[in-house]
Amino acid sequence: MALDRRLLILSCSRRKRPDADLMPALERYDGGGFRVLRKLQRTNKLPTSLDVMILSAQYGLISAATSIAWYDQKMTPQRASELREDVSQRLRDRLAETPYTEIFMLLGETYREALDIAIFTDVKSRIIFSQGGIGQQLRQLKNWLVSTKDE
Repeated sequence: MALDRRLLILSCSRRKRPDADLMPALERYDGGGFRVLRKLQRTNKLPTSLDVMILSAQYGLISAATSIAWYDQKMTPQRASELREDVSQRLRDRLAETPYTEIFMLLGETYREALDIAIFTDVKSRIIFSQGGIGQQLRQLKNWLVSTKDE
């Protein structure tokens, strides 16, 4: 029996590791959501049925494993608009190739503008947007990740 797949989409963070070399996006970004992910990964509490994608102001929608360089670009409404078509197509492609039972999104308001929510109209996945202040959102993320741990 195939495992139910789950997708996490989170926005990049202003805080980044400054190493000069390329590194996986999951390691480059150092904001709260990424710290939660890495801690659960270190303690073997991340579900193996989890895919992680990152919405980056520089790179658009990328896999957490994508090697990226350090950069300093803020997501603005204009940048979100520029990225929207490509980000939405990448997500459509991902959803077409992998059916997800749940999609959890930890995205700020400006990042959400880079995503065409209409994509989810025909998706059978349960869509969850984090809500509240950053502390609440990080708790929601951790609780969701731990509750989806593989049996």
